[in-house]
Amino acid sequence: MESYPKTMQGASERSFQKSWFEKYVWLEYSPSKDLAFCFPCRIFKGNNLNSSQLDDAFSKTGFCSWYRGINRFNKHQITKSHIFSTQAMADYLNTTSIDQQIDISRKEYISKCESDRLHNRKIMKRLIDITLCLVKGGRPFRGHDEGEKSNQKGLFKEIVNIFAKYEIVLKEHFENGPKNAKYTSNRIQNDLISSIHNVLIKKVKADLQNVYVSILADETSDVGHHEQLSIVIRYFDDQMNRPVETFLDLVRLVSVNAESIFTAISNIIHSKFGIGWSSIIAVCFDGASTMSGNIGGVQRKFKEMNANILYVHCYAHCLNLSLIDSITSNTSNKNQVVFNFLGSVQFLYSFIEGSPTRHAIFENIAKEHGSNLQTFKSCSTTRWACRSEAVNAIKHNYRALLKALDEITKKSLLPDVKMKGLGLKSQIKSFNFIFCMNMMQPILQLVLKDNDTDFQTVKNKPAKRSTDQRDELISLACKRLCEPESEELQIAKTWANELLKMNKSQQMFAKKGIADILFEGQLGTLNRDSIQINTISSIDVFCFLINGFTKVKFHRNIHHPFLKNF
Repeated sequence: MESYPKTMQGASERSFQKSWFEKYVWLEYSPSKDLAFCFPCRIFKGNNLNSSQLDDAFSKTGFCSWYRGINRFNKHQITKSHIFSTQAMADYLNTTSIDQQIDISRKEYISKCESDRLHNRKIMKRLIDITLCLVKGGRPFRGHDEGEKSNQKGLFKEIVNIFAKYEIVLKEHFENGPKNAKYTSNRIQNDLISSIHNVLIKKVKADLQNVYVSILADETSDVGHHEQLSIVIRYFDDQMNRPVETFLDLVRLVSVNAESIFTAISNIIHSKFGIGWSSIIAVCFDGASTMSGNIGGVQRKFKEMNANILYVHCYAHCLNLSLIDSITSNTSNKNQVVFNFLGSVQFLYSFIEGSPTRHAIFENIAKEHGSNLQTFKSCSTTRWACRSEAVNAIKHNYRALLKALDEITKKSLLPDVKMKGLGLKSQIKSFNFIFCMNMMQPILQLVLKDNDTDFQTVKNKPAKRSTDQRDELISLACKRLCEPESEELQIAKTWANELLKMNKSQQMFAKKGIADILFEGQLGTLNRDSIQINTISSIDVFCFLINGFTKVKFHRNIHHPFLKNF
């Protein structure tokens, strides 16, 4: 409007001014009523923030006191009711439709959920790694007091706290995350272990699909005197191109008869891993009648399910039993030398390692001589490797052991300890002990070396050998063949050629002389007067080297007490 109606207000006529629209954008004018209103306050007066602060002159009745319009307009636009109404109008103008709001809210919710899920996965990944570390080492998770002020909260929480100290993800989780979702409680720990177990079971079941397997099982009692049956499965992995052995389960047995053992194995094989009888080609047990019996044993019950299943007596048991029986048999007066030697080895272990004081004396003497100390080992009844390690330790520490026994017998105040030390000292200095030590050490090493070599050969055998590798091996072989022989090898060949020219009796005496020289050299006592012809001074090595440790026929004029044992 160009002009507005005028009304008499006081001594002058007053009217609404058009310029007010430019200065007050919220202002509106009603031509029919000749009144001014505030548009935001009139439209959004229902705002709950304006319930007791509304200005009726601008929102309801209208304003017409033009003579004081600018003063009232300035006061009105700074009132809380006007500010709240203006904000409500701006919010209304800037909002989208309801369907668009729902869609945006949904996207924001999905994005937040995905972000939370990824963040939680980062947290769980770290907790799972900690769980795997403890599980693989067989370590306990819980502590007796897991409170915040405890100094020993258990390995799980202690490791988690160490991670949180240096790792940003766990640190933010414990500081800013919900206090009722830390994922460190005992129930969460058990859930993590169960989840890892289920994942491994699924992986093993997937690997065993459509493959032929053999079953290995053995039972033993634990420290709690409970019979535990361990079950291992063996199959060929095409990807790794080698046989793979996988531990399946450890089952407690209430009874150790054939029926109970077969039922326990069957439940694990069929119910838990879904392996059919047709996929089993062999079973491997020890030689106990309960396991190996062909009438009522476990192997018989397997053959009733599948007649093509082969029974294999465990090679480790066979080797252990045959070696023990061959050298430690006490059924006759033969083979007593090695039998007594192994008894002395075990007694040495019990005497030295059974007392911290005696072990400290032995350790100090070994350090004084600058030798690399090897701890004595006990002779296990089932592990042949323990016998080899025990003999190796005694041979390596022989000189230190003699001086340690001297020191123990001199300083001991206990008569029984002193007599045991004197007896052991006399025993290990005897001819029979030294002979068996030098004879059995290489034999036991060869047995272990052959077993380890066979296993590593199968384990590390590649699927294909490249041409470059073959060429490299051929080149190394040719280089080796072209190298000149050492002086020692030339002397050995010369002696061997001369030995072949002798008759049998002369060969026997020549071999004895060579063996005497080698033995003296190994002991470090070889000198120009060590070997005397036509005397018997070192008959021990003579038996050690001739004919591959087999029984030897000696000259009829040679008599020695040791020879009666062979």
